Amino acid sequence: MKEREYIRLNVWSKFVKNHPNGNIFQTPEMYEIYLKTMNYEPVLVAVFDESSDELIGTLLAVIQKEHKGVLGNVSSRAIIIGGPLVKDNDAKILKFILEAFNEKIKKRAVFSQFRNLWDWKEHKIIFEEIGFMYDAHLDILINLNLTQEELNKTIKREKRRNLTKSRNKGVTFEEITGIDDFKKGLELIKSTYQRIKLPMPNDSFFLNAYEIMNKSGYIKIFGCRTEDEIIGIRMTLNYKGLVYDWYAGSDYNFKNMYPNDFLIFEILLWGLETEYKTFDFGGAGKPNIPYGVRDHKMKFGGELVEFGRFEKVHKPKLMYVAKAGLELYKLIK
Repeated sequence: MKEREYIRLNVWSKFVKNHPNGNIFQTPEMYEIYLKTMNYEPVLVAVFDESSDELIGTLLAVIQKEHKGVLGNVSSRAIIIGGPLVKDNDAKILKFILEAFNEKIKKRAVFSQFRNLWDWKEHKIIFEEIGFMYDAHLDILINLNLTQEELNKTIKREKRRNLTKSRNKGVTFEEITGIDDFKKGLELIKSTYQRIKLPMPNDSFFLNAYEIMNKSGYIKIFGCRTEDEIIGIRMTLNYKGLVYDWYAGSDYNFKNMYPNDFLIFEILLWGLETEYKTFDFGGAGKPNIPYGVRDHKMKFGGELVEFGRFEKVHKPKLMYVAKAGLELYKLIK
C-alpha cells in the first residue's frame, strides 16, 4: 500500500460511486466545496495498491476554523462525514488510512471527529487502537420505499394535523432554483442558527455548494411560501439512493404556519416519487439522554439507529479553550 498526493478525479468519483458505502461527503465535488470555502481546508488521504496501482481507499476530511490567525488555530477541528471508504472493508487498509490521516492532522487541528453513516461493527477496535475513541450517537433513517398511504401511517397525528393547518393557511411547496430566492432562503438559515445560538458555515460554503452541485442534482433546495414570501427553506444532499437532510431555516414570525413540519412532509412525498430509497434525518443526540430535536424528528416515523462517532483530541489544552469559547459564543449570541 502507498499513499499518493495526486489522484485523478474520474478515478476518485468512480471509486466512491461503486463503493457500497459511497456517499456525497466523500466525493470530489465536496472536496471542491471545501477548497473554495472561507476558513475551510480539505484534507484527502488516497491509498493505492502498490502492485496494481488500484485505488483501494479514500478519506476526505475538512479542517474547519471560526476565524483566521491565532483564534482560528484554537477553533480548528477536522470533521469526517461518511469516511473512510475502504475496498472490501479490509482491516489492513483501514488501519493504514487512519494512521496516515492521524499523521497529517495531529498538528493542524485541535481534535478530529468521524461522523459515521454506517456501523463499523468489528472494526471499531482499529479506530480505538489509533486513539479515535467511540462515542455513541443516534441517527434517524426514514424508508422511502413506501406508498403515500403507508407514509401517512408512520407519521404522528400531531404532525399530520400541522400539515393540514399549513395547507389551509395557503402555504405552498416548491423547489428553489433561482439564485435570488436561494439567497433569501439562506438568510432564514442564518437567522435560525442565530436564534438557537449555534455557529454555522460562512455564506461561501452554501454558495459554493449551490454552484458546484446544483446542475448534477446532488443538492436540492426546497422552500415554502405564503403568498410571495419565502417562510421556510430546507437543503438536501442527494446521492446513490440517499436523501440527506442538510440545513434548514424558517421565519419565526410564521411559526403558526408550521413551515418546518410542512417542508419535511413535502420532501418525504417528493422522495417517494424518485429513485431515492432512504431519507437520512441527521443527528438525534446521545442514547438515554433527553433530546427535544430527536423527539420532534421521530414524530415523522423512521428507524432510530446508532452509528456513533469516533473522536480524538490532538491538543488537549486548546480543546479546553475551544469548549470555553463555544459557551462564550452562545452566551454572547
